Amino acid sequence: MIVVQIIVFVLGLVITLGTLFSAIKQTVLPGRKKVRLSRAVFRLTFRLFRLALRSGSEPLRESAAALYAPISVMMLPLTWVILLIVGFTAMFWAVGASSIGTAITLSGASLTTEGFLAPRGTVQETLYIIAGIIGLGIVGLLITFLPTVYASYSQREQEVTRVAFRFGAPPSGVRILEQAYRLGLDEELDGFWHTWEEWFTDMAETHISNTEVIFYHSVVGRTSWITTAGAILDACALFSSTVERRDVPWVQLCFLAGCRTLAEIASDVGIPPGPSLPSSGSIHVTRAEYDDACAQLSSAGVPLKADREASWRAFAGMRGQYDFTLLALAHFVLAPPAPWSSDRSLGLTVRDLVT
Repeated sequence: MIVVQIIVFVLGLVITLGTLFSAIKQTVLPGRKKVRLSRAVFRLTFRLFRLALRSGSEPLRESAAALYAPISVMMLPLTWVILLIVGFTAMFWAVGASSIGTAITLSGASLTTEGFLAPRGTVQETLYIIAGIIGLGIVGLLITFLPTVYASYSQREQEVTRVAFRFGAPPSGVRILEQAYRLGLDEELDGFWHTWEEWFTDMAETHISNTEVIFYHSVVGRTSWITTAGAILDACALFSSTVERRDVPWVQLCFLAGCRTLAEIASDVGIPPGPSLPSSGSIHVTRAEYDDACAQLSSAGVPLKADREASWRAFAGMRGQYDFTLLALAHFVLAPPAPWSSDRSLGLTVRDLVT
C-alpha cells in the first residue's frame, strides 16, 4: 500500500509541477515559446469547433467561429485549474486522506482558498498551505494572461482597421495602390511600407505560439488580419513588379518580413510548406486577373512598366513566395472572402493542412 501511495504522490507531483511550468512559460516568459499543454488545449478545442461547424446555417457557423477564440482562451486557465486539482487530489490521497472524495474536497478547498474542509496532520496541513499559495499564483497568472492576449489583438487591429477605413473592406492590394495614387499619396507609400514592415515584425513576436489570437475576428466587418496581410503583400508585389517607380527600399523589407511572418505562423499551427502538398505548384492568381488589375491601376493614373510580360513573370515570382501560405491561413482561420486570398480554394481540407 505504501508503494502505491508513493507512486500516486509522485504522479500528482509531476502533474502539478508540469501544469505550473506550462502556466508560467505561457504567461511570464517573454519571446517565442512552445508550450505543449497550451498546444494540446487549442488543438482539441479546434477539432471540436470544426466538428460543430459541419452542421447548421451560415449565420450559426459565423457566430460559432466568432466565439471559438474567446472560448479557447478561457479553456486554457480552466485546464490549469483542473489539472492542479487532479494533481493535489492524488497527493492528498497519498498522504492519508480518508477517501478520494475527501482528497478532492481538500484539493478544491486549498486551491480556491475557501477553507471549507480542514486538513488533518502536519503533512496534509503543509500540502494544504502550498496548494493555497499555488491557487493564488494561478489567479495572478490569469490576471496577467488575459490582458496580454487582448493587448496582442488590439495592437494587431490598429493597422488592420486603418487599412479598412482608408481603402475599404474587404482589403485588396489593387485597391490600396489605386486609392493611394488617386489621392496623391504615392509619395507617402515609403512610410506605408515601413509601417507594415513593423506590423509584420510585431506579428511574428506576438502571434507565434499564441495560437488562439489568430482566430480573433477583426472589429471591421468583411475584413481579417490575414486577408489584410495578403492585400499588403499583393500591393508590394504589384508595386515592385508592375509599377514604374523610383527605387523604394522599404517595400522589399516589408515584403520579406510579411512572407517570413506568414510562413512562421503557418509552421507554428502545423501547416506544412506548400511544395509538400498538391495544388501548390502555381500561384492562384490568373493572368486574366492580373491584366484586369493592371487596367484598373492604369485608369487610376498609376504609371505601369511597358513590358507587361516581364512584369507578370516578376509578379508571379513574388506571389509564389506567399501564395500557398496566405490561402492556407485564410482557410484555416475562416477569414471572410477577400480578393486574391480567401475567395479561392486550395482544394485541401483542414486535415490536409495541419500535420
